[in-house]
Amino acid sequence: MKNKLYALLLKTGDAELKAVENLKIDLDEIFPIIELTRGRRSKNDKIGYIEKRLSKIKEVFKNCHICIDLTTNSSLSNEEIDNLYSYVNGYQNWFDFLVSLKEENCFNSITPTILVNTDDPNVEQNLLFQVDKLVSEFDSIVYRNSLADDACYEDIELIKNSILSSKCKFYFIIDCEYIAPGGWVSFAEKAESRIRKVRAIIDKTQFIIVSTSFPNNVAEIGKVDQDTFGLIEIALHREVSQKMSPLKILYGDYGSINPIRNDEVIMSRGWVPRIDVALPMEIFYYRQKRGKEGVYSDTYYIIAINIVRDRRFPKDFKSNWGIRQIINCADGYSPGSTPSFWISVRMNTHIEQQITRLKSMA
Repeated sequence: MKNKLYALLLKTGDAELKAVENLKIDLDEIFPIIELTRGRRSKNDKIGYIEKRLSKIKEVFKNCHICIDLTTNSSLSNEEIDNLYSYVNGYQNWFDFLVSLKEENCFNSITPTILVNTDDPNVEQNLLFQVDKLVSEFDSIVYRNSLADDACYEDIELIKNSILSSKCKFYFIIDCEYIAPGGWVSFAEKAESRIRKVRAIIDKTQFIIVSTSFPNNVAEIGKVDQDTFGLIEIALHREVSQKMSPLKILYGDYGSINPIRNDEVIMSRGWVPRIDVALPMEIFYYRQKRGKEGVYSDTYYIIAINIVRDRRFPKDFKSNWGIRQIINCADGYSPGSTPSFWISVRMNTHIEQQITRLKSMA
């Protein structure tokens, strides 16, 4: 994990990819954990072929070191992804897919995620067979583990000898998913315990903690017109890092995206326009209903003016694409009038703010 400052767990939706492709930073500082999802469905593509996502990933992360995983969200999956999850012959489909991706030489290196399909009647046999194949082909592999899943220890014990007898680097991602404002202390305690137990099995493990505190629906916990959310994921990582010092634990998050997606939600009655501004330690937003006769671009224009006037607005961050879109909107240029566009703006700014923050601590 040399030279990596930040782990970004990236679901490959349009908003996320737009945010990343507009980054103006050295991507070698990021360890992208790419959760492959289906492409956008259309009249001519009812499946949503994953090649749509893969082609953009190859373009954005060309010559970079990436980690690749598969979505477990049924609404973001399709037949192709289900086929890659097949446990037959030690996840042969997944292994063949990874080798094919590696042979394209698009990326500097690939760290594959170990798949665990609990529907497999021979789960241990196929899991071990998969790991043996992966360590023979790749320089590093990763086990991604939800903090809520305590079954990981059996898996790590099972693959221990395969990892230790190889030269392959082993990464363990603790995925805390969404952290509610009042729950981070217990999350930190559980994450610390998990690290200690996994290290007792495979000492050479390199750990990454990934989480997010951005809500799925700001209206449920925030004020109607404006509010601020502190980035609890930073406090979580800091607490665990201090308890585990001098062990280095890589900070990671979802790029200010909630793990629960709204892709299938049809907003037949429209939406309430909102613009979020990502700062190093918090995110604030302004929100306003569209008038009956108004258009979305006009409402976003009014919101952007209020945001730029806010004393917290990072005027010294104008080189950032996301911040420039807010300024452009306040100047009347209307860069985008959909929730997806403004999610990209928030995510783009959040990523660069976190890289700046982590650099200052290095």
